[in-house]
Amino acid sequence: CCLSRVIKSGQATVYKAWDLANDEGAVVKLFHPIGGSWKLGPEGAKRELDALLLLEGHPNILPLKDWGILREEKQYFTVTKWMNYTLVDFIDGDIREKVLHLLYEAYRKYGYLNGTTEEEYIALLNSDDDEDDEYWIKDFEKMYSGVLEGIAFAHENDIVHRDIKAGNIYFNVELVEAEDKYGIMHIEDFKIIPIIGDFGASKNQSHHTPGQKTGQAFRTEPWTPPHEG
Repeated sequence: CCLSRVIKSGQATVYKAWDLANDEGAVVKLFHPIGGSWKLGPEGAKRELDALLLLEGHPNILPLKDWGILREEKQYFTVTKWMNYTLVDFIDGDIREKVLHLLYEAYRKYGYLNGTTEEEYIALLNSDDDEDDEYWIKDFEKMYSGVLEGIAFAHENDIVHRDIKAGNIYFNVELVEAEDKYGIMHIEDFKIIPIIGDFGASKNQSHHTPGQKTGQAFRTEPWTPPHEG
C-alpha cells in the first residue's frame, strides 16, 4: 500500500510501498509499456524476471515477492523487498550508523523492541563504552565474499548480470536466534548479507541466439566492460 515514486529510468518506474503481510518496506518496479518512446522496458522486464526466477532461493540474490503484468497497459511489474542501503552507502558513509539502522529494523520485525524507537535504540547502543568498531564490521571480508558467491551461482545457471556495480548490491540483516536453558529464545548474533539485484541488463547464455537483441545500452558507464572493435 501507499506507493511513492522513487526513480524513473529507461526501463521502469520504481515505487516504494509497504508490505502489510510481512510488515516491511517493498519495491514495486513498473516496467515501461511496449511502444512509445520507451524501448527498454519490456526487454528489461523479461530479462529480470528470467534471472530472478531462475536464481530464486540463493541468499545473495534479490528474492521476488510477486510479479505479473497489467494486461490493459501491457506493463510488467515486480515486487521485491525494500533495501535501505547499497554498497555505495557502505563505502561512503558511517558503517556503524548503517549497521545500527539495519539491526533496529531486524529487531523490530522479530518483535524484540517492545515499542522502543530507533532513536532510543541507537542511543542505548552508542552509550556503550566499547569503541571497538571491529564488533560492528566483523567478518567484513566474508560478508563481501557473498557478492562473489551470488555471481558464481548466477554463472553456474547461465546468467550473466552485465551491470554489477556498487549501486546494485544491497544489504540485509538476519538475526541468529538461540534457545537458552530455560527454553527462551534470544538473539545470539547477526549476519549482514549482501544481495545482488537489478538484473534488467542480464543475459541468459542458454537462451542467447545469433541476431538476438544484445541490450548493450542497458549497461551503466563507467562499469561497462570495454567494447570490442
